[in-house]
Amino acid sequence: MSSGTVWIWSTVFTGWIIKLAILKLGGLKMYRRAVPFFFSLVLGDYIIGFAWSIIGLIFDDIGLSYLVLTKIILTSIQQKHICQM
Repeated sequence: MSSGTVWIWSTVFTGWIIKLAILKLGGLKMYRRAVPFFFSLVLGDYIIGFAWSIIGLIFDDIGLSYLVLTKIILTSIQQKHICQM
């Protein structure tokens, strides 16, 4: 198995274990209450990934957009510090 397959199967297995635990401990009612929470986790992951992609497109750095944002923040802090001197 390749490393990508391990990541996919480990997340599927983890999700299955969590679902099984919720169904065994709380039944169908607890499962139905938990589904929106886990759906929001997945949706939030997609939204953050999308946001970083847009930031990368804006600053012309597709792969490392979080580093671009960090660099911008650090540069602005340094400029403010220099202006205060």
